[in-house]
Amino acid sequence: MIISRLTDSSPGGINPTSSPLAKPDDLSRFQGMIDRATATGRLTRQDEELIWAALVNGRQPAPEKCALFRQMQERVWQAELHLDR
Repeated sequence: MIISRLTDSSPGGINPTSSPLAKPDDLSRFQGMIDRATATGRLTRQDEELIWAALVNGRQPAPEKCALFRQMQERVWQAELHLDR
């Protein structure tokens, strides 16, 4: 399931119409990173930071990666995934 929402186009906001699409291999690696980090039902602060770094990677993130990150966030919000602090 991919969730898309228009967001603020201010600096730091994500504008899906101007982001490049993720390459399939890159998207697959990003999904694998999330899957490995969350396999135990817990997400460490270090894993969260590594996933965030892979998301932004020095440029505007692809909408597909943003959707995967949002799904991970929603799992935390719905208590399906415990965020270790």
